[in-house]
Amino acid sequence: MRYLLILGLIVLVAGCTGQAVTDPIELAKQTSIASSYLSTVPDANTQVFNVTSTEIEAQKAELEQTCGAKFTAENYKKVLLSSKEVETEVTVWIDADNSRVICAIKKTGSGQVSVEKPAETTTTKKATTTIAGQTSTTAGEAEEGKKSD
Repeated sequence: MRYLLILGLIVLVAGCTGQAVTDPIELAKQTSIASSYLSTVPDANTQVFNVTSTEIEAQKAELEQTCGAKFTAENYKKVLLSSKEVETEVTVWIDADNSRVICAIKKTGSGQVSVEKPAETTTTKKATTTIAGQTSTTAGEAEEGKKSD
């Protein structure tokens, strides 16, 4: 009985710790372009490529223009979703060092291109001080690009 109680507590604690998503396929699925594509083509071919900053250098200017974002990381993941039945493919670029989606690009067979760049979020830290039963809250520094929990 004691063993089951301890096991239950371990499972509860493990389930409550919010793990950051680091799997490139799961990160890609979080973009609306990829999730929409996968809802219409659930059996899409999914490939993940490791790409270094050296390898990306030849296409860096084009990627930065298409994505509207800088490619400054050392390592990238490129997730490619495609299907023989559909003339559309989705490419999701991920900063592998920080497990952060840079952008998702959808290209159709007719040449149309759609781009999704995750919104940068700004959160403000607040300091709370309690003195003699009175609580005051003051705004702190803003952090760029981090979501609050």
